[in-house]
Amino acid sequence: MTSTDSDFQTAVQTLYQSLLDIWTRYLDAGVGSVDEQLYQPFSAAAAEVTLALASSDEFDDSIVSLAQFQVHFQAAEKLARMCANTPQGLSFVTGEAGLIPRLDLHQQMQAAIDLFSRFGREGDKPSNQQ
Repeated sequence: MTSTDSDFQTAVQTLYQSLLDIWTRYLDAGVGSVDEQLYQPFSAAAAEVTLALASSDEFDDSIVSLAQFQVHFQAAEKLARMCANTPQGLSFVTGEAGLIPRLDLHQQMQAAIDLFSRFGREGDKPSNQQ
């Protein structure tokens, strides 16, 4: 395993754990419970993953294609930011019923978490090779 491989694996593991922390807090305590302090580790890990992807010229697609990884990664960035920085979180705002969870966004978040957990468990690393 090269240093780039190790850096990527560590970054994805940190990304996974910090995203899981955000999601757990959001589900347990509700909208408005995720603050900037909880979001910062995720943001830092996302920057590391981006850097590792950009500096690697290979991608081990044994778990998922690079395109699929990037789709989930971009969704996770957007959804984590919404949990931390928007008053409605991952919900619709209605006049009569208040906040209604957007199940499509909840499913996207869970899919990203599931994908990142597979990278950590299997010790694989995306690297851009096809």
